[in-house]
Amino acid sequence: MKYYIRKAESARVTYANKPVELDVEEFRNLASNPYTGDTPEEFLEYIMGMRWDAEEGEFPDDLDFEVQQNLEKLFTGSMEEIYNSASEQDSARLELGEPNERYTDHGGFDIQVTTE
Repeated sequence: MKYYIRKAESARVTYANKPVELDVEEFRNLASNPYTGDTPEEFLEYIMGMRWDAEEGEFPDDLDFEVQQNLEKLFTGSMEEIYNSASEQDSARLELGEPNERYTDHGGFDIQVTTE
């Protein structure tokens, strides 16, 4: 019997930009869509809700210019690699399966058995 076997590796890479400082009170005082939460988790969700507009350069009219700049840096600032698991240890595995172009998520390989 013949098998198709390949070696594969997975890695986790994390990128991050420099932190920006945001004052909750700047957002509580907005005329449109003010922040009304009380916890760090709620504030983070609120800021995440501004992502798409901030990436387009759209901000509430009454938001301080410096705060606008910080939001722009947060969402569009350059990021650098801060972690890459590939450099830590060998994460190789063997996969046995069949070549099949429909399995695009697996590089055209239908994995049936793996050593992982």
